[in-house]
Amino acid sequence: MERRSFLKMSAAMGCAATVTGCNSGSSDVNVVPPKPPVGDEVQTWSSCLVNCGSNCPIKVFSRDGIITRIEADHETSDEYGNHQIRACARGRSLRSRTYAPDRLRTPMKRVGKRGEAKFVPISWDEAASTIASEIQRIASSYGNKSILKIYGTGAYYGFASSACFDRVLNLNGGFLQFYNNYSWAQQIDAAAATGFSSTSGSSLTALYDSDLFLGIGYNPSEMRQSGSGEGYDFLKALEANANLEVIMVDPRYTDSMAGKESQWLPIRPGTDAAFAEAIAYEMISSGWVDTHSKAFLDKYCVGFDKASLEKLVAEFTASGDPKKTQYLPYIDVEDNYRNYILGEGKFVDNGPRTPAWAAKICGISEANIKSVASKIMNAKAPFIVTGAAINRHANGEQAMRACYMLSFLTGKVGQSGVSNGALPYQGSLNRAGMSGGSNPVKESISCFMWSEAIERGHEMTARKDGLRGTADLDTPLGADTKAVFALNSNILINQHSDCNGTAKILEDDSKCELIVVCDCWMTPSARYADILLPDTTWLESNDLHKQRKYQCSTYLP
Repeated sequence: MERRSFLKMSAAMGCAATVTGCNSGSSDVNVVPPKPPVGDEVQTWSSCLVNCGSNCPIKVFSRDGIITRIEADHETSDEYGNHQIRACARGRSLRSRTYAPDRLRTPMKRVGKRGEAKFVPISWDEAASTIASEIQRIASSYGNKSILKIYGTGAYYGFASSACFDRVLNLNGGFLQFYNNYSWAQQIDAAAATGFSSTSGSSLTALYDSDLFLGIGYNPSEMRQSGSGEGYDFLKALEANANLEVIMVDPRYTDSMAGKESQWLPIRPGTDAAFAEAIAYEMISSGWVDTHSKAFLDKYCVGFDKASLEKLVAEFTASGDPKKTQYLPYIDVEDNYRNYILGEGKFVDNGPRTPAWAAKICGISEANIKSVASKIMNAKAPFIVTGAAINRHANGEQAMRACYMLSFLTGKVGQSGVSNGALPYQGSLNRAGMSGGSNPVKESISCFMWSEAIERGHEMTARKDGLRGTADLDTPLGADTKAVFALNSNILINQHSDCNGTAKILEDDSKCELIVVCDCWMTPSARYADILLPDTTWLESNDLHKQRKYQCSTYLP
């Protein structure tokens, strides 16, 4: 007997006993037995595909096609490394999400002004024929570069939604693509500029061999709190390494701390670069870098000091390779990291990045900054993590690079228990995908530039606007964006900067002539659709997933 059924039976027996006790002398007691279920309850597996990326497995119980309850994974012995992937509150609430009363249930077309959310229901046939005729008209009138499918992460579908539209649009001659995303754009560029092959560092299980953890804007217990997420990995690593000193730098006191930290340093939002540069100043100005990590920097890094850039210039010049010599005019040997931090050479007017200078900016005291620097220098295996929060503001890529540098200044990257400063590697239940076919349009724009493409896409170039896939830096795109497809995406209004200005652009249907939105709810972006399509949730969709392989098992005692 299931525990749930036992509790139901116990409650029913308790009520019956109470009624009998209170009405022992009465003959008009009317006890109506419950109706038997129509069909047997069946269980299937699904997954929670929300934006956190953990993709936790979900047990879905249903009766006659109606979801009755949701349970998380409890299939294994629950020993860490082979543990139960228990979903968080998001996964456990999927029944309510699926049966939400405000779900969109039929295709609709706009009848009022864009943004007023005035729609009338239409059939799927009318929706499909309208979209088909419009994309053919727009492609014929303006070219396929005028059709944009914007990115969306409302769900991590594999086969549904996005790939299907890719195929449709590619069969029509292609569409303008995008690159990067709102969450990771600066982080992706910072990682590439620093020399990382991805935005991930070591697994958190490397903390078993660390003696110092420094988390800057890092909050896994809230962002990835499930059994599949790194929040659980972080917790188990702290439990296994009782001697690990944990320093958390964050404006908020988060669940990732909650007594697990050795020290919390509240920082003013957006000032992490100043904090990191002041630590670097302590490490360089004290002579510690010259003594402990200079050999590492000379061997593996370029740009730390003038000598490393002079060596690079000599190598490029001697090579005679046009792919290398083309960069020589842009290399200034005085423009090096050491000079910048110490305020020397061409940076003398900037001044040195001292703890006293940084304290006024970031709100962390000079003494605490010096203390953190000292602990990093004295640690045998410092594990430093720069959270994605650091990249989500203006000049975020430079803030990320400032924090990344701390790991390299130690000269210990590559050793056991040490990370490169990036977010930890995380395994997941990845979904399989479906090809959208070949896109004849090779150009792509930054995800931040789509509203600009509506206004002046015809003149956008690589040099001025970051356009990619062009013949050269000054080749214009040649077309304004006239059609936008927003699928499982609330990007149009919710995430894009200056949403009021964006709304004015979208309201003018002489600029962007077609907006198709596919979603489950009437989101702020859906209000601006010309054709609004109801989407399925992932509990209503068939899909495939790949098997997760845990990276932690080899580290377990």
